[in-house]
Amino acid sequence: MRIIYLFLFAALLFAGCGSDRSKEEQAIKDVINKNNEAENNEDINAYMQTIDKENKNYDQLEEIKSNLYGNFDLNYQVKDVKITQMNDNEAKVQFVQIVKKIKGPSFRDYRLEGIHTMHKIDGQWKIYDTKITNKEYL
Repeated sequence: MRIIYLFLFAALLFAGCGSDRSKEEQAIKDVINKNNEAENNEDINAYMQTIDKENKNYDQLEEIKSNLYGNFDLNYQVKDVKITQMNDNEAKVQFVQIVKKIKGPSFRDYRLEGIHTMHKIDGQWKIYDTKITNKEYL
């Protein structure tokens, strides 16, 4: 009988831990989706809220995005988001992004694969760094 109680207690303990991990994974995916939505809406403020201020390109990103949004109307689609590593304050997230021109000057649509490094700051996940692992033009 004690074994059954011990087993049930262990099962509940592991289920609770899994639930916390699932919530963290969803929070990470939500940030990536908000980042993508901000891109599609050309909302620089919303976009910058998804970026860690310690990102090495943080100061240039606002200017880069302003120029991009001013010259192009692009459609961004993020898919195949997969969390490959995660601890309390950092996560690695593989993703695929497809970017297609709606309006603007000459532009080559592309598909890229990359890895976001995410940091948790004051309880919020942010994109700290992005490494492009593959880019192909469509």
